[in-house]
Amino acid sequence: MKTYTYKYNRVIKWFKTHKLDDDIQCESHHIIPKSCGGDDSKENLVLLPLRWHYIVHCWLPAVYLEKGDQDGYEKMLFAWNRMLTRKHDYNTSFNSIKEDSILYQNLRSKYLEIVSKFAKDHSQGGYNNMYGKIWIVNYETHENRVIDKTDLIPEGFVIGRCMDFSKDGIERNLLMRKLKVLREENKKIREVRRKEIEKEKHEAKIRRQERNERIEKERARYIEQLPDDDSLRNKTIAELKQMVADEEQKKLVKYWTVVAIDYNQYGYEFIKNKYQITFSKTGVFDNLRKYSQIPIDTNNMIGRVCLTGKQSDFTIKVRKMKKNEKIDFYTKIYSDFIEHGFNFVVKKYSYPNTRNCLLGVFKLYVKEYVPQKCNRWK
Repeated sequence: MKTYTYKYNRVIKWFKTHKLDDDIQCESHHIIPKSCGGDDSKENLVLLPLRWHYIVHCWLPAVYLEKGDQDGYEKMLFAWNRMLTRKHDYNTSFNSIKEDSILYQNLRSKYLEIVSKFAKDHSQGGYNNMYGKIWIVNYETHENRVIDKTDLIPEGFVIGRCMDFSKDGIERNLLMRKLKVLREENKKIREVRRKEIEKEKHEAKIRRQERNERIEKERARYIEQLPDDDSLRNKTIAELKQMVADEEQKKLVKYWTVVAIDYNQYGYEFIKNKYQITFSKTGVFDNLRKYSQIPIDTNNMIGRVCLTGKQSDFTIKVRKMKKNEKIDFYTKIYSDFIEHGFNFVVKKYSYPNTRNCLLGVFKLYVKEYVPQKCNRWK
């Protein structure tokens, strides 16, 4: 297998012994690179076409690697990378004439490894002779010095460096030092402001998250009160709130309509015990008028039951009567009431309801009005 050194020497020899056409774009190539000890003599230069100039530079790292020259290998990698990044005054790019993508990949990865090594060494002071040191200047004695950062600054010296100790040069240097100090102060101010802005953004982000969580909890609370529907996820909080209010309105209407039916049939005392109503009679009537879908008969006293909520024999008997029979029956009760009083009627007929209920019955069937202060109520 032919080595890269053999290929390189053969290409150089061929272009050294052959003259190229004038219309071929060429570049001058150092046979022995200057970074490896070469010079600009005629014997060390050869004209190569653009493509072949790139190819031989791809070969050179391998050539020096075959020689066992690690330093030359690293230098040739840098030279190869420089050819990729430099600008030309013609439209042909070296990137468009790569000989082999695999070769490019291998060389590029090796180059990045070397650059990483140099950067690490440079950060540790390996290639920086000023690493860990600073310049100091004395404007009176016109002297510049280099000291370690850990050393004390001598009297009369300040941090900095002055290349021109004339009057104008010193003034210019002092002005530059003031500007540098201002830049450092402005940098610190910008850094503080940047941290404040980041803190404000972070706090605003947290507030937005908390607000979104509250909204989602409120949305979930409203959705739980509504029938299952996928479209509810796209509703706003106001729409969900209105839908919940409408559902509550429907429930109230349904509830108080049932209460109104029982009220018309059995009266207030019955619904008070059956539905465990705790608010006043006025509140009950207001809700009945507001939510009930059927009219409220405030004069209907028929079929009232006792406070226990159970229908008495008297109530069952009256409900089976026809209207004419009820008129005759309550007329007879009215006669006994006028003659003997309310207590006699209760004992004789086992009347279960209140005096107000009996008063309403007399007014409805007998067409007679009995004042509440009448002595017959006793």
